[in-house]
Amino acid sequence: MSGYRQLLMRWPEGRPLPDLTPPEGVTVHAADGHERASWNWIARAAFDPRQNYDMIADDPGCAPEGVFFVRVRPMDVATATARLMDDGTGCVHMVAVHPWYQGLGLGKYAVVAAVKRLSELGVSRIWLSTDDFRLPAIRTYRALGFEPMYDPGDEEMVKRWTLVNEQLAQYRPPVKEEPIPLWDVCPEPDKRSVMPTLTPFTYPGARGAVIVCPGGAYTHLAAHEGDPVARMIRAAGVSAYVLRYSIYPFGSLETPLRDALRAIRMVRSMGYEKVAILGFSAGGHLCAAAATLYTDGDPAAEDPIERLSSRPDAFAPCYGA
Repeated sequence: MSGYRQLLMRWPEGRPLPDLTPPEGVTVHAADGHERASWNWIARAAFDPRQNYDMIADDPGCAPEGVFFVRVRPMDVATATARLMDDGTGCVHMVAVHPWYQGLGLGKYAVVAAVKRLSELGVSRIWLSTDDFRLPAIRTYRALGFEPMYDPGDEEMVKRWTLVNEQLAQYRPPVKEEPIPLWDVCPEPDKRSVMPTLTPFTYPGARGAVIVCPGGAYTHLAAHEGDPVARMIRAAGVSAYVLRYSIYPFGSLETPLRDALRAIRMVRSMGYEKVAILGFSAGGHLCAAAATLYTDGDPAAEDPIERLSSRPDAFAPCYGA
């Protein structure tokens, strides 16, 4: 776009860094030898496939120790770089969050790490650039303490920032869909400590859906094999539902199997043409069991969901136990 200028934002001199503590399972680290693969995976998905870590590695202002990543065990999912500029200023450069993890507020941890690095190097003027349409990012930068940076006499920028501020005033973050209980009343409460649920990641107009079963040896549910996988599936235009099935202690493996069969029936009742089930490790074992131990449904059942078949249209047991 010829003549296009990005919006600029500055970190006010002397402003203290916000005290942010990442949630459990989330860490922030500098480049550790795997940065090329991590950076390319994140930036190519967040921006475009032409992105290449060479633009960071070949830039003398971007030392490896200034490239930061947010890791959601076991994957790096967000990045930001502390870039030293020739004029002595510091730029928070190439802020990106992989689409599967956008909307979770993870990018801010990489941004703060980059600002901290520049401050430790004695840089007092710190800034970043962004685009008008990146409202969630601008909203995050404003919340951290960044301010718009432009010449009051620059009519174009005054107009653009005025419009951005109006849009921010009306902006509402996407509403996270609430988990759906599998039953109105938890069956066999002596075998289940909590109600099993389906967490929806729906795609508008999707004709098919995939139920995702995280692994965890039936003792816990591995976070990285649940929601991130569902976001990946949704990005492909298919609805996904993460099954929080029963874990130990339970009477037998029939308990989580009943959860999985109920989940297939429930998702099918939502009107999807095809319903698949996918799982990892213990979840892979569970989805294989569901795919081979299904029932056709009980036509006489009072619960209409129980009248439906629990046979999946496809199943994918990934490294099933």
